[in-house]
Amino acid sequence: MPIMPTIARIVATEYLHHIVQRGNNGVKVFEDKEDFKKYLSLLERYSPEKDVVE
Repeated sequence: MPIMPTIARIVATEYLHHIVQRGNNGVKVFEDKEDFKKYLSLLERYSPEKDVVE
């Protein structure tokens, strides 16, 4: 699979950002439900210190 370059984005700190987790070309992001649960637990753990709103 070719590596795609990351496009630089402008970050406006005073605005909310909608973040979507998805794979390129239909590739699965999570292997199974346990993998997804781990992702959610990490998101919950690090969200407060990064000032993330659910």
